[in-house]
Amino acid sequence: MTPITKLTTILASDVCGYSRMIGEDEVRAIAALQECRKIMDPLIQEHGGRIFNTAGDAVLAEFSSPALAVGFAIKCQNQFHARNRTTGKLQMRWRFGINVGEVYTQDNGDLLGDGVNIAARLESIADQGGVAIGAEVHGLSHRKLKEVVFEDRGEVELKNISDPIQVWAIKIEGAVRVAAPPKTQAPDRKKIEQDIKALEPSAQQLDGDAALKLGRIYADKTSPLFDIGKAVNWFWLARAQRISAATDELNAIIKVMPKDRWNSAKNNADVFLDDLRWKAGVR
Repeated sequence: MTPITKLTTILASDVCGYSRMIGEDEVRAIAALQECRKIMDPLIQEHGGRIFNTAGDAVLAEFSSPALAVGFAIKCQNQFHARNRTTGKLQMRWRFGINVGEVYTQDNGDLLGDGVNIAARLESIADQGGVAIGAEVHGLSHRKLKEVVFEDRGEVELKNISDPIQVWAIKIEGAVRVAAPPKTQAPDRKKIEQDIKALEPSAQQLDGDAALKLGRIYADKTSPLFDIGKAVNWFWLARAQRISAATDELNAIIKVMPKDRWNSAKNNADVFLDDLRWKAGVR
């Protein structure tokens, strides 16, 4: 079945330093996580949300509106901070990231796509015990939530997101500010085009190493020439030439690409490879 595409509000969350906590005292860390989830899960339902994925300490939830997601995040963080002030409790600081974006709905109810990816990246740069939101969430919620204080954090380069994202933080009492991630310079389009032009003749003659390099250029989401279809084509060729790294690159793509899109890309890659083999005189 083809996944359904829709626009929705995504909240991503996890515990700061959870791996360290597990290493120091696994039993206590798991108990504290379960206690926090008993706070979080009913609040998500109360605000009209649903959890669609979890992994360890990470939780992904969907809300019907940005205002409801922001309202949940503030109330939940306040309750988490109140819990942390209780004597004897293992302190857990959570980060929340909220984004409005397009997602694919899978048959099992899971959501995939850039809408989810950006929420996760926002969560990764949120204050410890705080909330980071995208510009769309701010625009759709700040007029409805007059009592909430929003702080403009400017445009931020997020890992594996092609364009800078305008980030806002929500003022939460008890949240700890983290250092802003360094801004990275966008790749130079002219230089990338020159690299492609230099690599293509060798790759078209079934040079696996050149094909691998081309695949990585097109698979880079920060590149202005990002094209996942072309990336699969060149990785497919490199794998056929027994370049083991190409298999790793393809496996990484399979994990994040909807099944129907992957099947289509794989079929296109077979045709692409057959065509190059024919042109190169390989039968």
